[in-house]
Parts: sequence; C-alpha cells; structure tokens
Amino acid sequence: MVPLIDVVFLLLIFFIMTINFQPLEGFMPAELPGSQRVDEVSEVDPLIFYIDTTDNGSCKVMFAGKTVTIGNENTDFSTFANVTEAVMQEYRRNSSDPVMLVDINQASWQHMMNMYDTLVSLGYKNIILSGN
Repeated sequence: MVPLIDVVFLLLIFFIMTINFQPLEGFMPAELPGSQRVDEVSEVDPLIFYIDTTDNGSCKVMFAGKTVTIGNENTDFSTFANVTEAVMQEYRRNSSDPVMLVDINQASWQHMMNMYDTLVSLGYKNIILSGN
C-alpha cells in the first residue's frame, strides 16, 4: 500500500504539469505615442474680481487695482462692463482667459449673478465663481 503523502504529491505534480496558464483577460499590448515637445505652454492666471456688498445694499468690485461701486441689485452694470473691457485691453486679455468672481463677506447673490451675466454678455466663457 502506497503511503497517502506519496499520492498527494503525485496528484500535485500531475495538476501542476497539466495546468494551462492563460494571459489575463482584458490585457492588450498597446503602443503609446512618443513624447512630443511643446515649445511654449501658456497658462494664464485668472483675473480676479473681489465682490463685496456694503451695508446700504450697493456692490463694491475690486480688480486689477481698480474699484467700481455699483448701486443696489437692480442697477445697470454698464459701468462695470466698461471698466472690465478697459482692464482686459490694458492687460492684453481675451475672452478665453479665465475670470474669477470671489465673494467677500457674504456678497449678495444677485450682485454675483448680475456680474456673471455682464461678463457672459461681454463674451467671456471661462468664469469661475468662488467663495472667500
């Protein structure tokens, strides 16, 4: 009679020799493109507009060293639009450059949206809304 350990080792050798290893499913060799050299990467910092609502309900906007005061929420934002266009031309910015509206001290949501709408009407597409 053959000892049990011999039978176990014979079965182990049999299964090791007959196993068929297959590559992992989903594995597919791929050729990645070579590195490409980019001569100039231009990442433009956003122009930041700091917005604050004063006690009397008016809006104060500070950006690029300028301050624009806008009346209450229903006031025309054309002054803001004119100053913004002048600053954008002065700093050689275009409508694809990022613009960030930063809320200071719980600015009125209506002021934020009016400024957002004004920037969109001026053609700016990359507008970021941010809290303090």
